[in-house]
Amino acid sequence: MARGVTITARDSAGATLTNYVGTISISTSSGHGDWSLASGSGTFAAGAADSGTATYTFVTGDAGVVSLSLANTHADDLTISVNNSSASVTSGSSAFFEGFFDYAAEDDFFAASS
Repeated sequence: MARGVTITARDSAGATLTNYVGTISISTSSGHGDWSLASGSGTFAAGAADSGTATYTFVTGDAGVVSLSLANTHADDLTISVNNSSASVTSGSSAFFEGFFDYAAEDDFFAASS
């Protein structure tokens, strides 16, 4: 079962950076999962199968927001990390049990410098 994750570029005040362009790296702490692009105008690249990794390059048409899906078949507790050249953000803990994803933290995260 895939779960949606929305990643939003924000400034230090929490406002969405609607003009953000740049590449982010996404990973899971367990090293498990398959990412896919749900919606976004930029370039998405999934990592190796079941690696929990991906990259996404924001373009101006994204207005600072991208929606991804994460599928994981392992029973894992994991966190999601998002990094770019100037910021790194880690989500709260999420749990995968028998293919069910219970996301216990806010789905919307990522701070970038303006």
